[in-house]
Amino acid sequence: MKPRNREVNIFNMSLLDVLCGALGAFCFMMLVLFPFWKPGGPNAVDAEKKAQELMQQMEELKKAVANSPGGGGDIAQKLGQLQQRMQQQQGELNRAMRDLEESKQKVQQLEIRNPIEVIAMWRTAKHDVDIYLQSNYVGANKHRPADFDPTKKQGQTFFGEGYIDCSSGPCSDIWTIRDTPAGGEIKIYYRFFQANGNPEPVLIYGYFLNNGDFYRLPMVEMKTEKTGAFLGTIFVKADYKIEFKPAPEYAAAYQKMIDAEKQPPPQK
Repeated sequence: MKPRNREVNIFNMSLLDVLCGALGAFCFMMLVLFPFWKPGGPNAVDAEKKAQELMQQMEELKKAVANSPGGGGDIAQKLGQLQQRMQQQQGELNRAMRDLEESKQKVQQLEIRNPIEVIAMWRTAKHDVDIYLQSNYVGANKHRPADFDPTKKQGQTFFGEGYIDCSSGPCSDIWTIRDTPAGGEIKIYYRFFQANGNPEPVLIYGYFLNNGDFYRLPMVEMKTEKTGAFLGTIFVKADYKIEFKPAPEYAAAYQKMIDAEKQPPPQK
């Protein structure tokens, strides 16, 4: 009778079949779940590191299979194909993430398109009155709007702003800001720049428009050239709606004007 072979061999083809089957199932699960995986923030670095470790483990297993009895050539070939497909999926995922980031940037650009138009008007002849908007926005080059100076002409700061300056009344000045992101603050100033020989005081009144809504501004009387007046601040909220807060010296008169406009017309 032929003696039995009592040698215990743990690493055999049966074990390789089990390992490769489990690894194959894991690889297919990864392929299915890749489109729904969206790494972001600090976890993205960890996820990339784990992916590299997985690829290294697959490479080591591939070498072990190739060195096993019988060579495991067919299994090694399948592992190589799976590895190639995983690399392709990783490339497609990276491209999708770049496209998603570009889409987010485009959406953000569309969101900040929230134009505000401010108009100042006066009825006295020859007077030169200016309007000035000073926002808290910072340009790409870290440039900020200049502080208000009542002694000189000042124009727009950023691309997308427009300013129409009328130098002799009765007339109107118009200032438009195209981009007003959430959290923005816009201070409104009037400037009595020149009387041009007309000794009368100038009465300036105005309003601003946003998304089809009409907002009044306080009325200001100015008597001296090269002087200015701070009317108040426009606040852009998180939902891109706006709120106007008048300067303290005009708050009471402004509220009285707003309340009077809300009153129904007298009955005849």
